[in-house]
Amino acid sequence: MSVAVAVTKVDFTNSHFVVFGTFTLSGNYGEAAADGDVVDFTAARINSNQPPDWVEVKDGQAAGNTPYGYSYNFAPGTTQANGKLQVLNQATAAAKTGAVQFTEGDAYSGGTPSLDAAVLNFIAWFPKFI
Repeated sequence: MSVAVAVTKVDFTNSHFVVFGTFTLSGNYGEAAADGDVVDFTAARINSNQPPDWVEVKDGQAAGNTPYGYSYNFAPGTTQANGKLQVLNQATAAAKTGAVQFTEGDAYSGGTPSLDAAVLNFIAWFPKFI
């Protein structure tokens, strides 16, 4: 199962569609030989035939709630259907260790705090003319 994508707004520039929305996590991080949770933008029907050039992902916690505290990276695929959302824990300065990515098959509930059913905000830039 992949990350659920919901588009809330689309804007545009001369060269890109700028898409705002939310990701709802699938409940299980990755699949066999995966390096992240699959993000499929095709159901959002974005008027581009290319994968996004750039995606920013942020915690979607409402005011008054503590943010999850993870870092998020979008690894673009070759199409709109096969990009990957990578979730990393924060680096620990005291232990001088870098951020560590969730591993294949880890359930989001295994993180502290849990990311089960987490909703993350995103902004994605899709090329207009290719």
